[in-house]
Amino acid sequence: MRYLNAFIFAAAASPLFAQQELPDKFFLECKSDYNGDVLVLVDRTQKTFFIKIPFLREHKFKDTPDGLISDGMYPTILNKWDGSFQHLSSTYYTCEYLDPDSRQPLFK
Repeated sequence: MRYLNAFIFAAAASPLFAQQELPDKFFLECKSDYNGDVLVLVDRTQKTFFIKIPFLREHKFKDTPDGLISDGMYPTILNKWDGSFQHLSSTYYTCEYLDPDSRQPLFK
């Protein structure tokens, strides 16, 4: 039993089960062949998406354990589990998290 507890503790602490914490402010750059590219400034302190599609839109969101979700008829969703971003009827699966100052990738 003692070895089983040690194994469970080691597996739970491994990087495979680790979830990275999102920073308070970051850019989300998403690319798509069908929907066009989108650049989003996410500000978790003000709970706001600033979306550049070619014009700038602002959406307030709720920070839930599963994602950042805005209200409305067509919600904007940043899924924390798979990193996808959904805005209006477009879903972006190829997104990169960027530092707001240097625009360098935050996660590898």
